[in-house]
Order: sequence, then C-alpha cells, then structure tokens
Amino acid sequence: RNLDIIAMARSDVVPPWLPRPRSPTLQHVLAGTCAGMASTLVCHPLDTLRTRLQTGRAARTALECLAQTVRREGPLALYRGLWWPLAAQGVYKALMFGTYGASKRYLERRDVLTISRTDTSETKRALGPLGLGACGAAAGAAASVATTPVELVRNRQQTAVLSS
Repeated sequence: RNLDIIAMARSDVVPPWLPRPRSPTLQHVLAGTCAGMASTLVCHPLDTLRTRLQTGRAARTALECLAQTVRREGPLALYRGLWWPLAAQGVYKALMFGTYGASKRYLERRDVLTISRTDTSETKRALGPLGLGACGAAAGAAASVATTPVELVRNRQQTAVLSS
C-alpha cells in the first residue's frame, strides 16, 4: 500500500484524536513539514560528514571522517546542528507551499503560461510546464531567504569541534 501522507490526512488511517486540517494548503504544508523533518533526520548525519569533509580538516574520505567523528566525539556528533534545520522545516514548507500556491493562483487568474487540457468531456485551462516551473522557482527563491541563515548556523555547529 502506498503511504501518501496527504491521502492519510483525509482517510480513516489517521487516529481520531489527531485533528484533520480542512484547508488543502494546510494539508500540504503539514505533509511537507513531516516529510521534511523525516528527511532531515535521515540525511543529517551524511550532511554532517559532507560539511566536515568540505572544510578539508577532518579526513580524506567519508568513511575515515565517519570513523574519526564517532571515535573522538561519539555517534551523537553526527547529529550536531540538527535542531535548527529540524525546527525550521515548518517555516520552509509554509513559505514554499504558500508561495507556490499564490504564484499558481496569480498566473491562472491572469491566464499566463497556461495550456488547454481536456478532462473527459470539457476543456480546461491549466498551467503548463513553464508556468509550473515559474511557480517552483518563486517558491524556491522564497524558501532560500529563510534557509540561508539556518544553514549558516547548522554548518557552524557541525564544524565547531574542528575549529577548536
């Protein structure tokens, strides 16, 4: 069975005590936030190794860096700097999904970068690939404004032991 977070939010799979957002935008923001947090938890140790390797002071290979980090600082050092990006996922996703949705509505209302689509018996206007790409670019630009300071703090925390 496919684990679609948005479908789960609309179905009976969600526990009855967990509130179900009625707004599709809020559903997407919450689903994106959960997905972003999960990916941050899984990928952060690899990101820590990458950041340390980029400083040129840690080790020559990823495995050597992993061994040195765990030996000298313990396994939790791989999660150093985790809390900033983890906590910021809600802000990132709200900015990304909010900007994407607003851009999409703006272009659709003005019939800019749209194409004709035939659904069953009626023809509708929808954003084409260029319009969707423009919305994605706007969303990425908006999110990068929030992510840059968080990334700076995270990188400094990940390399704090190396610089001391």
